[in-house]
Amino acid sequence: MGNKKLWILALAALLWAPPLWAKLVDGIAVIANHEVMTQGELEESIQAYFIGQGLKVPPPKSPDYAKARQQVLNSFIEEVALADEADAEKIDVTDAEIDHSLDQQIDDMKKGYPTEAEFDKALATQGMTPDDLKQDLRVQLARRLKAQHMLRQKQSDLPQSLVVSDDQARQYYAQHQEDFNQAHFAIILFKVPAGSKADYAAEVKAQAQQVLQQLKAGGDFAAAAKKYSEDAGSADKGGDIGTVAKTALEPKLAKGVFATPVGALSLVAGVDGFYIVKVFSKNQEDFDAVASDIKDQLRKGNQDQALKDWVESLKKKVYVQYSKDLTDEAAADLPYDSLKAPAAAAPLTTAPGASAPVSGTLPNAVASATTIASDSVSVEKAPVYSSLPDEGNTTLDLSVLPWAYGTGDLEQNYPAGTKVDQGFPFGLGGEFGVETTLDPQLQVGLRLQVSDKFAAQVTDATGTKGVWSQNAVGLLAGPRFLLPLSDGLNLDLSALGGYYLLFGGSTAFSGTHSGVLYLDGGNFGGQLGADLEAFLDEEKTWSLDWGASYRRLVVNPTVHGGVTGYSLPSYQVDFSGFQSTLGFRFYVDK
Repeated sequence: MGNKKLWILALAALLWAPPLWAKLVDGIAVIANHEVMTQGELEESIQAYFIGQGLKVPPPKSPDYAKARQQVLNSFIEEVALADEADAEKIDVTDAEIDHSLDQQIDDMKKGYPTEAEFDKALATQGMTPDDLKQDLRVQLARRLKAQHMLRQKQSDLPQSLVVSDDQARQYYAQHQEDFNQAHFAIILFKVPAGSKADYAAEVKAQAQQVLQQLKAGGDFAAAAKKYSEDAGSADKGGDIGTVAKTALEPKLAKGVFATPVGALSLVAGVDGFYIVKVFSKNQEDFDAVASDIKDQLRKGNQDQALKDWVESLKKKVYVQYSKDLTDEAAADLPYDSLKAPAAAAPLTTAPGASAPVSGTLPNAVASATTIASDSVSVEKAPVYSSLPDEGNTTLDLSVLPWAYGTGDLEQNYPAGTKVDQGFPFGLGGEFGVETTLDPQLQVGLRLQVSDKFAAQVTDATGTKGVWSQNAVGLLAGPRFLLPLSDGLNLDLSALGGYYLLFGGSTAFSGTHSGVLYLDGGNFGGQLGADLEAFLDEEKTWSLDWGASYRRLVVNPTVHGGVTGYSLPSYQVDFSGFQSTLGFRFYVDK
């Protein structure tokens, strides 16, 4: 048996909870707030869902597989919602409790291996050590235990006594009278273990039919039950089960029992095998006999519904994002989407004594306060946050650039002894950008940038004064890398390049020499930058950016006009230098 198969079997005790420790470096299937489930983890969880029930895993395109996927995803979202609510309520778990669960979890995993050395070897093939496993399990178990504590606390807070009137109970009784049928009968069970081959089941059925013919010919049922029946609870009593309500029986057996006339014998195929059934009597329970049970069941149903509604309200606070592949493959089966309300649960009614509540289908987390499915986070997997955009999203940028740079270009245009007077902050700029998302952490786009280098007065050794006015507009393109620091804060790194044109540039001379030079021209330039992006709303649709960048842009302009009796050795306009950024980003279709 391969290692992967052994891992799945080792986790079967967790029913269909997603494996907590699997080291999977693959595509993300779903994000719920700050928690991630990869595609590989989702598939293994679905397999564990069936294996934990002793069932064969169906084909991925089948309805049963789709239903299991929905259950796994729904439980993942519910646990994240409950754990986050526990954090908000400051509900925590002790180290001792985590340690106990951790030891139990690892012991369960080791049961799938002949020796501990084989277990460690299997870990090594996943790129893990026992310490890695414990560290990952500790984090995940802490979240699972917090979710369980939160659920139990809410259950204890629900009203334990809700008034159910006699009229409500009688109405339920009238609508479900068949559920209150009961029968006194006896059985002889011929077991067929789960997973048995068809030939074996046929042999067992033939044996049961042979015994049935002997009984119909006048054989002693009680003696046959003691001799043949594999039902330990009734064999010694001659197969007598007593009087049992229909709803307390396994559905296949119940159908066969109540289809058998009083005093008759029949062969019934059930979940555990084949039953020879003998019915002694049938009757319907009176309302007075079951009124108390009905009221208890209705009260429990109301409490369960209240708990279900509460969990659903928590889920609506969870940011849920599915991968494009998963959405394309199973859009109709995804249990919850942040952009859509979850589908309402189908109503379900049962009689007292049944496992499901009267009022409706419970969410997975509510169905068991002690077993809550959890997601699996890979050991080396980078965290993914709701601050990151989806593939294909469009982002608009609007920023101002109060920036500073040197005066080397002005000094270069003059001989030694030049005095430059340029006040802080030296310049101002603005940007407007449009970006599209190629990957949650990679965007590319275009940006229109305007820069105004504030006027600077230059006085040379001859007493001539020149006032420089320089402006440029550029169209730039390049990538932006988004690195999430928390669920509401990104570090953005950008690289831009493009072409700039001078506009409205001039130099006015006065003093010993006078005149005006007009500057035209352009050149390629670029910049590297980093900024912090802090989101200002819960939906993560707009953010405030603050950062810095370095731009390289030097233009040797074409000069128009002149200065009486004066010439400059060279002309250069330099916009190079560091600049700060302050602006807003808008995620248009996030």
